[in-house]
Amino acid sequence: MPTKSQTQKNPSPPTSKRQSDYRELGARAQRAEGDPVFGVVSVLYHALQGNDTSVQYAADARSEADGELARFFDDCRKEYESLATRAKKLLGQRLRDEDEDEDDEEEPDEAESEDEDDEA
Repeated sequence: MPTKSQTQKNPSPPTSKRQSDYRELGARAQRAEGDPVFGVVSVLYHALQGNDTSVQYAADARSEADGELARFFDDCRKEYESLATRAKKLLGQRLRDEDEDEDDEEEPDEAESEDEDDEA
């Protein structure tokens, strides 16, 4: 028969402000579907969510004095953290590249603006 603490445990981690931020990031990613960086945003979202979940599960394992599971979830957290770091870096590079491309398109060619000045 399960103990009182086992029956009260919720396998899902509690909702936090950080998780609501993840949901918002996920919603933005869904709106951007079809964009070349959509996959990176999606992986970032899931890596951050997995990181938080692993932290909660590791804490649960520690409270039950299960060191093996706690180490496993700590390893998972490190992997998720590594993926999130890589995704953030890649996303930042891609967004900077897109901004530079947009800036190049918006700036008039210097030769064209000189010709316009000559005509005036």
